[in-house]
Amino acid sequence: SIIYIIRVTQMDKWITVWNQSHTNIKTVTPQYRNRTMWLTVPMPLSGNRIRVRFSNKKGCTKLRIQQAALWLDGERRHPLTFRGQESLLLDIGEEQYSDEIQISVPAGRLISVAVAFAGHPTSGNCIAAHVQCSKNGNYVYSPQMDISRRSFMDSYWGNLPGIPAVSAVEVRTDVQPDVIVCFGDSITQQSTWTIPLERMLNESGHKSVILNAGIGGNRLLLGPPEPALQVFGPSAMSRFERDVLQVPGVTSVILAMGTNDIGWIRKPEDMITAGADSVFAGLKELAELAHRHQLKVYAATLTPRNGSWDYSPEQEAERLKLNRLIRQADCFDKVLDFAAAIADVQDTGIMAPHCDSGDHLHPSALGGYQMAAHACEIILQAV
Repeated sequence: SIIYIIRVTQMDKWITVWNQSHTNIKTVTPQYRNRTMWLTVPMPLSGNRIRVRFSNKKGCTKLRIQQAALWLDGERRHPLTFRGQESLLLDIGEEQYSDEIQISVPAGRLISVAVAFAGHPTSGNCIAAHVQCSKNGNYVYSPQMDISRRSFMDSYWGNLPGIPAVSAVEVRTDVQPDVIVCFGDSITQQSTWTIPLERMLNESGHKSVILNAGIGGNRLLLGPPEPALQVFGPSAMSRFERDVLQVPGVTSVILAMGTNDIGWIRKPEDMITAGADSVFAGLKELAELAHRHQLKVYAATLTPRNGSWDYSPEQEAERLKLNRLIRQADCFDKVLDFAAAIADVQDTGIMAPHCDSGDHLHPSALGGYQMAAHACEIILQAV
């Protein structure tokens, strides 16, 4: 008899290795008008092709890109083109990929995206990343870039400069990692726990890509509380499909939302639209939607925030109630108990002093590290 041996090989596919959720950053990034931006991101995966997605999803004017290029470790330059053209014009709400670049990139290398803007880009985000802004001019192909002496006070988020236009960097690879989208607000956006989580998981042998889909001030159920706060983004419920389900390669999602819903409660009727019961119902709905798309779902408890600006005992009662609902729920694959991970031992309504950034709301680097260590342990248990 003849035995036939069929060798099955993994097909390569596009995997997102860096991304950000877009919001209107008109009031955050005036310094990018007619300037050049360098955004540098590490490559967690090896691959043979790269593409960059540019977005004007939340812009209030057309996005004009004069020129763009991709640099490997700051040395090898590769032009980024758009359907063969070196410039790009995006209407409000429009996105477009660059043409693919055929290049072999080992894991661990640094990719820089250089973009020269014409006019004022207004769609982007303020996640923590290595980003530089030039003085006026196009420095995409210059060996040196004239860096703007921009103070941190130019940014709404203090030490988080805005990153306009770029929404994702994707690599074509046959590696099949666990691509985890961290879906949250500023506590996620600031990256204190997302960056160490990726390192911890990979050092533990769990091949992972951690993507930051946080927007500062974002609420799960409602949009910005005031028209002037468009930077807080649309409701998380409305952006879930775009920022999670449509991400190439996504396998898991961490739901870390709700603190701003509760934090903006001002009157009794707000308890109905933004209280614990309503927030939990929203999280459950997102979990069910994610499961229909075969994603693993982790839900995070809300971290302590007593002592933060305009935070009341009534709001704290809702936080505690929501955390109980999350811990007892059976609609999530696992619960990440971020509240317990960084709470003060003597008073669980506040963060431990070394975990507090100083505003009693956002975790410090050490707080983020403890959150990441806890999340890593839970995720490895779920494998």
